[in-house]
Amino acid sequence: MKSLKPISVSRLHAVVIDELESKILTGEYAQGEKLPSEQQISEMLGVGRRAVREALRMLQAKGLVDIQMGKATTVARNDLDNFLDVLTSNVGSYLSNNRADIHHIAEFRSIIEGAAAKWLAAIDVIADH
Repeated sequence: MKSLKPISVSRLHAVVIDELESKILTGEYAQGEKLPSEQQISEMLGVGRRAVREALRMLQAKGLVDIQMGKATTVARNDLDNFLDVLTSNVGSYLSNNRADIHHIAEFRSIIEGAAAKWLAAIDVIADH
C-alpha cells in the first residue's frame, strides 16, 4: 500500500490568505467593503475559524484589512502599490532583524516571483472576460 502525506493543518491559514487576498487585490472585495464574518468564511472555505482568524491577522499585517473586534472586518485597501509597500517594509524588517543567507534570499525571490506570476495570471483572466 502506498502511503499518503498528512495535510498540514498549520498551513490552512495560508490557503485562506490566498483566497481572500486574491479577491481583495482583484477588486472582488472593494476598499471599505465588509468581509463575511469569520464563521461565514469558515463555512464557505470548509476550514476552522482558527485558520480564518490567523489569515485575517496576516492580511491585517499586510495592510489589506482592518479588523475591529466585535465588529466587521473591512477591506482597508485593495491596491497593489499599498500591498507592495507593506510587503517591502515587512521584508526589510525581517532581513534587518534576522541574518539572511543566500538560501533565505533565494527562497524569498521564489515566493515573490511565484506570487507575481499568480497575480498576473489572475488579472489576465479577468481582463479576458
